[in-house]
Amino acid sequence: MKTELKKINKLIELFRDKFDNMENTFWDRSESWQDSDKGQEFQEKMDAIETAIDDLEMIENDLKEAFNLLD
Repeated sequence: MKTELKKINKLIELFRDKFDNMENTFWDRSESWQDSDKGQEFQEKMDAIETAIDDLEMIENDLKEAFNLLD
């Protein structure tokens, strides 16, 4: 189970890195781009990644609790 938790944690880290890069890109763009359809679509993708991170963290915590692997 610990191996699986490490994989989940690695996936969370990868998604966080992706989100951070996207967030930097978003804020580097002009305000008009941010408000455009493309900017809104980009924001929706960022929101989806953020939701995935939250979901994976919840799964990770549930597994740790279920298998008594709390830090």
